[in-house]
Amino acid sequence: MTGNKPTKKLLLKDVIQWIEENKENTKALTKIKKTAHLILKTKSVQIVDTSGGIEINKFIGIFSKTINPTISFGHSGIRKASEYLIKKFGYNKAEKMALYAISLFGTPYAPVITNPSLLKEKLSQLMSYRIKENGGDRKGGIDEI
Repeated sequence: MTGNKPTKKLLLKDVIQWIEENKENTKALTKIKKTAHLILKTKSVQIVDTSGGIEINKFIGIFSKTINPTISFGHSGIRKASEYLIKKFGYNKAEKMALYAISLFGTPYAPVITNPSLLKEKLSQLMSYRIKENGGDRKGGIDEI
């Protein structure tokens, strides 16, 4: 093993399922505890939580179904930007921002936003455009999208 780099990945849902299936078996619970201690001690396994993957895919799908049919759902930058926006603003707000950005596609002087990474990067430009669109009224910022 090199450094602290994990040698194996476990999905968090699989770990939880394994514990649930073996909660009545004391031998299995002892094995689970020993394995957990070993994992913490050696850092040989990385536990990955994929529960937010559905929302992220749904969010990326907004762009895929409208203006960017060739978007890569597996691109780490796009997934990280989607995750960031969803965590920062909540799914509903992030979805509204994406739909607003998509509605401006092709509009002169509007920021060109075709994927979640660009939405994250150009969010301030989108807010500025929204304010200009509302005649300089600052109420037209992110909260009004």
